[in-house]
Amino acid sequence: MSKETTEVAENEDGKKDFVPMNTFIECWEASSSAQDCAKRTGLGINSVTTRASNYRSHGIPLKVMPRGTGKHGLDLHKALEQIASLRHVSIEQVQQAAETLKQQQVDKAAAKTANAKQSQSEPEKVSV
Repeated sequence: MSKETTEVAENEDGKKDFVPMNTFIECWEASSSAQDCAKRTGLGINSVTTRASNYRSHGIPLKVMPRGTGKHGLDLHKALEQIASLRHVSIEQVQQAAETLKQQQVDKAAAKTANAKQSQSEPEKVSV
């Protein structure tokens, strides 16, 4: 068996259960979050996110799950309200700045990808 089909989870009896690739994919696609998939399969959160990433790297187009909020429970709206208050500006201004930042990050990632693809397609220069 391949590594992808031999990931295990413990059931209620403490015995190891296999989570085959097709079962994992079905669960991932039906889940609303990676945490939900982890609960459904009995696997750890790191296992399901790593496994999904591995499948994507092999060309399986699994859906992208929303990122978690981490230990501290990030509340974006509260954070934006706090920044607006500290800067003495409107929440709308801070929301616009957040959207601009987000777009800049997307553009930067796209440019990095484009540069990587371009450098891979350029023939290697040979010095004489």
